[in-house]
Amino acid sequence: MEVGIEYTLAARHAPGAGRYVREFVRALAGRADRPALALYEETRRPAVLPAAALGLDGATDVRRCAVGRPRRLSLLASRFGLGPERRLGPVALFHHARVDGLVARRVPEVVPVAELPLPGSDGERAASERLRRAARLLVFSSSMGERLGRLGIDAARVVRVPVGADHWARDLGAPPPRRDPPVVTVLGAVRPERRHHVVLAACERLRARGVEVALEVLGRPGDRTGPFETARAASPMRSAVRCEVPDEAEIPARLAAAAVVVQLEDDPGTPVTPLEAMALGVPVVASHAPAFEEALGDAARFIENAEAEASPDRLADAIADLLDAREEHAARGRAAAAPFTWEANARATVAAWRDLVPSLR
Repeated sequence: MEVGIEYTLAARHAPGAGRYVREFVRALAGRADRPALALYEETRRPAVLPAAALGLDGATDVRRCAVGRPRRLSLLASRFGLGPERRLGPVALFHHARVDGLVARRVPEVVPVAELPLPGSDGERAASERLRRAARLLVFSSSMGERLGRLGIDAARVVRVPVGADHWARDLGAPPPRRDPPVVTVLGAVRPERRHHVVLAACERLRARGVEVALEVLGRPGDRTGPFETARAASPMRSAVRCEVPDEAEIPARLAAAAVVVQLEDDPGTPVTPLEAMALGVPVVASHAPAFEEALGDAARFIENAEAEASPDRLADAIADLLDAREEHAARGRAAAAPFTWEANARATVAAWRDLVPSLR
């Protein structure tokens, strides 16, 4: 029997949940010891990635089921028991791409949990109600598993799987030359928890010390874009600050050319972003967050968010240390990232499926 997978975002949303389901299915498609797959794909929006990026050419037992109806109608239909599994036909279970996906009421559901709304918020309460219906929840860090436990989720239904972080290293090709001056990069949308303004202040401190650096933000505009642009306009290094939303195909080379990645977040549910950088040989400064510490070990430089905000000089010190021993830290980072592959993620996920449905072979 087939496994149904929510595949809508794969070719229509490059980062986040789109990358997760795209790379996860791509790794599955290359495995001989997997069940047959049925991909549920709503086509209300055009694809933004070429078909070749999906990695499904030549895959056997992978069936794509295209549905043209808008998401609102799909949500309404799934609420009344007409979920995606009805369109796919007989499936053993349905694997989601995100927490707020469609509801499959006739078969067991598997839901990956990479992030949740703020603790105590209405959004978190709504998400926890949704998650209680799932037969298995996949998490990418122990800290996310602990958070689900605090929400009353039975630990027997929570399975930790490794996140995949090797996609950009796979797509890179020849490594690009490092840029001059060295580039400090922040990955992700301009949101409060990433503290782009703090990284800018640290880079200003470095330049004041005579260490020439540039700052590059690779991510979409967010709810801190206005304040960050104000700080950038007033900065003495404003001409050395670049903000872009690159095409997915451009990111591997752009990131690999960076000197250091700084990833400051409050409580990430997954360590994927710093691991993506480390897999490319880029040293990382990261927050003292449980998910980061668990995966990165001693391969990253860690700093408390409050410390970085109170004293950008401390963040500047951490960046300078990595710049001084870049190759040593690059090698350590590659070794730390090596186990976090999509093949490992696919293998662990198939094991979770078969634990849930023993007859699935």
